[in-house]
Amino acid sequence: MKAKKAARRLSRRELERLEDERDLALARKARNEKGPSIPWEQIKRELGL
Repeated sequence: MKAKKAARRLSRRELERLEDERDLALARKARNEKGPSIPWEQIKRELGL
């Protein structure tokens, strides 16, 4: 008998938790980047928001 890979569906809560963890990791990485930061007002202006 061949072993089948069990695929597990993530609940919405689990998926959101994983997304939040990834977002937090990316935000921490961005905060540690060298160089000048761009003010939020400038970003909004450049995007026409």
